[in-house]
Amino acid sequence: MTYKEYKEMKQKEADELPLLFAFSEEGIGKILKEKNCTAEDLFSVPRINGCLVHKDDVEQVSTYFSKKSDLKERLKDKEFFKEALEYELRNHEFGYTWDFTDTFEALDIDMDFINKNGFKEILEEIVKKF
Repeated sequence: MTYKEYKEMKQKEADELPLLFAFSEEGIGKILKEKNCTAEDLFSVPRINGCLVHKDDVEQVSTYFSKKSDLKERLKDKEFFKEALEYELRNHEFGYTWDFTDTFEALDIDMDFINKNGFKEILEEIVKKF
């Protein structure tokens, strides 16, 4: 699986979550009417502003958010790492900023990960493209 395919798969999983969004009392009112429920039937999703989940969907959403990501393990594959690094460097406009911070955060890696896996040469090779 390529990194792009991996990202698409993860996006599809997230898109299928029964999340509800409301940023005002009016928005919450619409949800209550559409779902034919009361405010007690809705729960806030921590760290996602305006995100709610119906009580019937809490287990599904909780399971999704508690799953450990397999990205770190996939990144140990040289070709996957190469593709992921270049994709995220471009996505975070490395060519303008010359800052790895956002890219490393997106991949949940640091220089220690790169050095431990022998990927320093790959990093240097990709950076030359910018």
